[in-house]
Amino acid sequence: MKSTLFILIAFILFSCEKTEPCQDASTGPPYFFVEIVDSATNENIFTNGTYTENQLSVSTAPATNTNSYFFIAEDNANIIQITPSWSEGTFTTTISLHNQISILIVSEIYKSETRCNTNYFLKSVSIEGFDYEFVTENGFYRIKID
Repeated sequence: MKSTLFILIAFILFSCEKTEPCQDASTGPPYFFVEIVDSATNENIFTNGTYTENQLSVSTAPATNTNSYFFIAEDNANIIQITPSWSEGTFTTTISLHNQISILIVSEIYKSETRCNTNYFLKSVSIEGFDYEFVTENGFYRIKID
């Protein structure tokens, strides 16, 4: 009887699947960068003084708990980092310049789940009503305005 109990306990202990503990890792919320330039001169509109950071406002719909943007002035870069959301879905970000120009950016975010983590990634970004290009050397979208 004791040997049967011992074999049963040994079987239970060694038949359990061992899994590695999860590492707490995340890619963070998805984001992208935008540079806005004058379509005639190709100059950054913040660098050339056409607009200032104080004349910039950015909002995302549907509203999220994420700070939707950061203006990066360091080294005179004058670009905008946009973080639409930390969830799955389609989001519309509006960049307003001195209440004169509104730029609509539609981004789609998808979710990727593994045993240990859930991460979110950009699936697509499109900019409505303005010419734009993706600058692969710098990894940002350059939007041309008149």
